[in-house]
Amino acid sequence: MIDSIWRLIWRYIKIISGMAVLLAGIAMILLPGPAVIVIPMGLRILATELKWARDLLDKVKEEIVILSNIKGLKAKIIYIYDKYLNKYLKEGYEKWIKTRRL
Repeated sequence: MIDSIWRLIWRYIKIISGMAVLLAGIAMILLPGPAVIVIPMGLRILATELKWARDLLDKVKEEIVILSNIKGLKAKIIYIYDKYLNKYLKEGYEKWIKTRRL
């Protein structure tokens, strides 16, 4: 039971941090900043817990591939998001679980 409570707390932490990153990215559309990078990052964090974010992230990935093919660029952004962000989320969760006290 305590483990399920910690999982629920971790889930809310991911949702809140994902929303914060996503909102910061949306603000960067009008303010100076890399909105093109930050918005998908926020969606990737949210996609670990929420289906609508996974669906929206898939659409963003498709658009990146289409734009990269049009401009002749490589779509390494998707690879970087998937590889490194998943790694850091998993490592953060594992460190958090190790440091908690029951």
